Amino acid sequence: MAVYPQGEFRPVRRYAPGGALHRESSGQRRVVLHTAVSNEPSLFPSMSVPGTATSHFYVDRGGRVEQYIDTDIRSTANLEGNHDCITVESWDGAGVLWNPDPPSPDPVPRWSDNQLAGLIDLVAWLCTTHQIPAVRLRSSRGGTKGIGWHRMGINGNFPASGIFAGRVPDGELWSEARGKGCPGDARIRQVGRSVIPGVVSELSGPPVPAGRPGSALPLVSLANVEQQAQAMRVLPGVKLIQKALNKELGLSLRVNGLFDPPTKDAYARWQRRLGFAGDDADGVPGSLTLTRLGQGRFRVAAD
Repeated sequence: MAVYPQGEFRPVRRYAPGGALHRESSGQRRVVLHTAVSNEPSLFPSMSVPGTATSHFYVDRGGRVEQYIDTDIRSTANLEGNHDCITVESWDGAGVLWNPDPPSPDPVPRWSDNQLAGLIDLVAWLCTTHQIPAVRLRSSRGGTKGIGWHRMGINGNFPASGIFAGRVPDGELWSEARGKGCPGDARIRQVGRSVIPGVVSELSGPPVPAGRPGSALPLVSLANVEQQAQAMRVLPGVKLIQKALNKELGLSLRVNGLFDPPTKDAYARWQRRLGFAGDDADGVPGSLTLTRLGQGRFRVAAD
């Protein structure tokens, strides 16, 4: 039995031992993130209704986690992927923060900081418990491993490639709702930029406490650097990054404090060196790549 110790376990009866849908997984390989299209504090009342597709988890507005199905047991939220997918729904304020009906093509808001914290802790536990690698899934093809999102297995008028693409021709079908963009573009971006780096950071060990070796290093604000990558303002932290990139990559970037195109290109090279590819190597700093670049040079603050 696999139950997340930091969440509230509210087992849905038909998935519990003796229930009609109690089926063991062949071995969980993938974590798939969804958005709930809900403003409810809990999905337990709706998921308890027979015939309702049910996920393993729900992350509410404040980042609190509810679990409805033991993760050794299959959920019914991922259609052809149910055999080895752990499914996680999350609150998105539908009907209050956004209207789930057209015309807006991508109305789902970003996960809040509290939701991200809850997701990162949960996914890190799932990766440890089920030996799932903390890497991004590339598609819904059978046999893949890692962390992904629902749209990967959905047919629709999505881009042909990149992180916003839908189901590939030989991929598993994860929903019969054609065009369903779950969990939304903003949240898909956050998977690569925040969720996976946060999980990797948790799995690699705790940060250096204040007063311990390394705490006297200068501080770089991740939030400021992310903003700097989109705008042209001089920041001291960017100078530290430019110096570090020059050292690591053997470059001669101008140390001007501007996250200019040469700096962004160099940062993309750094991301690729660490194993990122495609849209994950976009030259915009994330917590994992910035922390690695700063080792022995600067500390990274989340805000």
